[in-house]
Amino acid sequence: MSFVVTLRDADARLADDQQIVLRLGTDADVDQTIKASLGHFLAYRPVVVASGLDAPGALTLSVYLRNPGRPVVAYRAGPFQRWYRTTTVGHVIDAGVTIWPTDVSVEGEPLPLSSDHADLVVSARSDVLPDAYLAATKSERRRMRDNLRPEFEAVLALFDAPIAFGLPDGAQA
Repeated sequence: MSFVVTLRDADARLADDQQIVLRLGTDADVDQTIKASLGHFLAYRPVVVASGLDAPGALTLSVYLRNPGRPVVAYRAGPFQRWYRTTTVGHVIDAGVTIWPTDVSVEGEPLPLSSDHADLVVSARSDVLPDAYLAATKSERRRMRDNLRPEFEAVLALFDAPIAFGLPDGAQA
């Protein structure tokens, strides 16, 4: 499957109060988030290069920059996504996390809502590459994920508590 990520606009102006939406699946925990990020590490090479960095890829957290005219439920990809979390661009930037507005396409087709897609850069570390991860034993993979866990937990901690899709915007479950 061809998964392509491109930087939408390196000079995009993001408003500090703009809401960021993180969708959560039924099994969304830190370990699953790290595994998904490792699976897409190399697809971020063009974005890394366009950003002027020297790394083979990036570990990111896929999010959406919420369009104020769009209800939050529009960002739900399917019934397996039961929850979402929010934060603001300003909160993320103040924490020192880079935001890349990105377009994502699969097999040449943009993902739904690609124009609102962004990635929070968790790490551009190269000591945990997908090839090394795939070749590692189960215990070595766990150790690699454990080494990445503090970085992912720090970024995830920037978000508010989970909210169930289907509740009025901003209502807590």
